[in-house]
Parts: sequence; C-alpha cells; structure tokens
Amino acid sequence: MKELIALLAKRQNKEQDLDRDDEVLIMTLTQMYEEAMAEAMAEVRQKAQEEFLQQGLQQGLQQGLQQGKEEGREEGEKQATRRLIENLFRVRFGAIDEELAGIIASIMQLSSEEFTPLLLQLSREELIDRFQEPE
Repeated sequence: MKELIALLAKRQNKEQDLDRDDEVLIMTLTQMYEEAMAEAMAEVRQKAQEEFLQQGLQQGLQQGLQQGKEEGREEGEKQATRRLIENLFRVRFGAIDEELAGIIASIMQLSSEEFTPLLLQLSREELIDRFQEPE
C-alpha cells in the first residue's frame, strides 16, 4: 500500500492537474495507510505491555516464592532452636517456669555451639543471672 501511495504521489507531482478522483484516491489510500500503521503500532504496544506485565508477574512470583522459602526456613530454624532450648530446660530442670521462659529469647541470640554447653553446665540461677535482661 505504501508503494502505491508513493507511486500516486509521484504521478501527482508530474501531472499537476490530476483529476479529482486521483486526488481523492491518494488521500483515501494515505488515510487508510496511516490508520493501518496506527492500528499495527497499537497492537505491538499492547502485546509488548502484556509481555512485560507477564514477565513482571513471573519475576514477582519467583521473588515472592524465594523470599517466602527463606523466611519459612528462618522461622523453622528459630522454632527448632527454641524447642532445643526448651527441651534442655525440661531435661535439666523438670519444667519451664516464667523465669526460664523469660531468658529463652536471649539465649536464642547465640549459636547452638555457644549455648548448648552453657545450658548443660550452668545452674538454673547462673543461667538466669547471665541471660536475664535488665528491667
């Protein structure tokens, strides 16, 4: 279509006195061409937006899943550490009272390599003195 318009425009330049039908044909073809190009560009833009949106959603989903896995793993590790400390308290002291429960968070700040020997060696009072947060 573009070639036809160019051909007619060239003919129009050579023959200044084109009849009205040729002028109308040139204008109609030009308008049709511009509309077709605008429509094609709109479709390309629409497809590109859909692809970018889809890619963004996929990336967001993957990042969310990864972050969720990491957070879940971290939370699982914290729960396992808490259970280990609670189990050691139960084995050593029979039960977990309010004072022992109050020092668990402080003990959890240490690695298991650091806190395990302390929980096995120190007395109840020594653990409370060492890990109780000042009021």
